[in-house]
Amino acid sequence: MYAAPLINLLLATPQVRAAKEWVVRRVFRRHDYVATKNLAREVCGIIMMLQLPIILGFAVPIITPLACLGVALNACMFHSAVAHLEIQLTDESQASITYLWISFGIGYGLVAWLFLESELHGMWLVVVGVPVCTTFVMVMPWTKWNQGARSVLEEPLLAEQEAAMAEDDGPDEFQSTDSGASTTYPMEAGQIRKGGFIMIKGNPCKVSDVSTSKTGKHGHAKCHFVAIDIFTGKKMEDLVPAGHTTSIPFVKKEEYQCIDCDDDGFVTVLTSDGDTRSDIKLPSEMKPEPPGAMELSTKIRDYLKEEKDFYVIVQAACEKEQIMDVKVMTN
Repeated sequence: MYAAPLINLLLATPQVRAAKEWVVRRVFRRHDYVATKNLAREVCGIIMMLQLPIILGFAVPIITPLACLGVALNACMFHSAVAHLEIQLTDESQASITYLWISFGIGYGLVAWLFLESELHGMWLVVVGVPVCTTFVMVMPWTKWNQGARSVLEEPLLAEQEAAMAEDDGPDEFQSTDSGASTTYPMEAGQIRKGGFIMIKGNPCKVSDVSTSKTGKHGHAKCHFVAIDIFTGKKMEDLVPAGHTTSIPFVKKEEYQCIDCDDDGFVTVLTSDGDTRSDIKLPSEMKPEPPGAMELSTKIRDYLKEEKDFYVIVQAACEKEQIMDVKVMTN
């Protein structure tokens, strides 16, 4: 019990981890193996130590303080390995279940042996009752009950959030960008479809995939959105209750005739009203640089050198504009 923390701390050192990874990768051919510290196993080890005073503490009182000391040593070892030796922390629930069943079997065997050997009162209640209770626990639908209880607890909170959102949603949020009042408008998450737009972490995105799942019988359906940032091309994800409102960006695309480009990367365009603008940057000058920015910027400069008549397609959303493509004029 007391040697295990020191051994585990030694195994967590960078030198031993490197040696362990080398052996596993060369001998067992697991080329992607990385030495880690498993959180679930550590928790199960502590639980197994705490079982000692619970099972045998009444018969051997000295076991209780010794087990507590062992738990403290293991906790210090775990903290040192993660905080100071920078070992990677993982969590595997299957491993913890296996360890718990092993510890339960050992504990039950000790208790049953103690009752039978000492012929204590109620020994058959322990020997037979524990396996029966364990079987009962295994067959009960705990997952469904947990989901039902969670939904009952979540419903008042979700209702309160919906009421707060309803108070915050004023009529001015439905105004279009033409009036200059807002760059987004609210919409129920359940109404958003693939190909639509959504704001995720303050970024305007186009939905590439949406799936809906339910948390339980009384729970709220939740929409899982996978979207692409319309400016950077970065993949974004979000989970929103289907009945909640979320922000949708106003997205516009305009075609402007491009007539010049300066050394600072600003293009001069001609609007449909006949006015000129010189405040739009080449894609290669944007920060962060969008996908294909250099290729598109080179194409614009080449068209200008060749004196071709062409449009730049500008996408605008959330007070940001970016050139997305070019289109050559046809006679």
